[in-house]
Amino acid sequence: MNREEALEEFKTKIAPNYIDKCTIKFEANLSKYEDEISKILINSIVKVNEKVKDVKKTNANYAINILQYELLRTNVLDESFVIWLHAYNINWYMDEESVYEEIDFKFLFEPFIELRKSLISEKNIYIGKVNNYDIQKIVFNELRKCYYNMESYVREIFYDLDENKKISNVLFDEYYLIKWSEFRDESRTVFSMDYRVKDIEELKRFCKEPYIYPVFRKSRLEDFNINNTTLLYANFKESELTHVNMIQCISPRCEYSYVKFASNVIKNCVMTGSNFKDTKMNTMIFEDCNLVGCNFNNSDSMSVVFKNCNIENSSFYNSSFYNVEFIKCNLRSVNFINSNFEKVNFEESNLKEAAFNEEVIPFLHISAEQLQDINVWGEIK
Repeated sequence: MNREEALEEFKTKIAPNYIDKCTIKFEANLSKYEDEISKILINSIVKVNEKVKDVKKTNANYAINILQYELLRTNVLDESFVIWLHAYNINWYMDEESVYEEIDFKFLFEPFIELRKSLISEKNIYIGKVNNYDIQKIVFNELRKCYYNMESYVREIFYDLDENKKISNVLFDEYYLIKWSEFRDESRTVFSMDYRVKDIEELKRFCKEPYIYPVFRKSRLEDFNINNTTLLYANFKESELTHVNMIQCISPRCEYSYVKFASNVIKNCVMTGSNFKDTKMNTMIFEDCNLVGCNFNNSDSMSVVFKNCNIENSSFYNSSFYNVEFIKCNLRSVNFINSNFEKVNFEESNLKEAAFNEEVIPFLHISAEQLQDINVWGEIK
């Protein structure tokens, strides 16, 4: 067996079992240290901002346009597992005044130390045909995969970052990105914010060439149909949407909080996990939509129809309903606590384990069968 054959056998027959065990332990660490990782990532932004303040003393126009978490190969090979949070201005890699903060993630990537030791032990049977450099390469490549697989995990941490008071004084540009990357290599956007007001022409351009994290914050958008478009992590916070319809769109985890909807039709859309808190919905139709796990807390609905929608595990806590219809909807485990109802019906809807205050039961217009399914809570305070 020559070196090439030995290395191929090692990669395909020996290493995979140890890699699988390492990956399982790494994923367990992600779950175990979720709160700590979240605190570390948020605090790193605050810390790097202190260094940006020093830059601003000599460059008054300096502002953060890109925050980039960077995996460094050298810090993996020496098993320190320190990554960088790099702050750049609009020039990105050409920014000569960029600063960075070091983040110790050894507690998270520790399973890869065990992986390296196990592979070194196993390579001995190949009598020098598999060397330590081969092991380093295998370990780094697997860690790199796990690091990039954290993309969605980190997105959830930064989901409502703009509302986090800890970063309220960070010297961001009016438009900024947060990226998850390897140092000077592939980068993936995990958060975007744009405080520039947009118009309907911007929305039309987006629909022609969709991208992740579109932001239309505090914008007035009127008279447009969004058809067959992916709006992943779209942000319409504090905007006014009038006669803006969405048909057959994929738009999970979007931000519609504080939005004023008027005369909208939303049909055949996937909007799971989206945020509609503090919205005002007037004369709207949701039809054949997936609204599982959405947040409608503190919302105000007037003349709204939900038809054939899956709204399971969503929350309408402390909301107001006037002339609202839920027709043939799945409302299983939906929270309606502390909400007010007037002229509302739940025709042929599944209300299994939906939660209502006792005081509003007479105003719900639900059947005897539905009444047996709901959870009844105490009086509204």
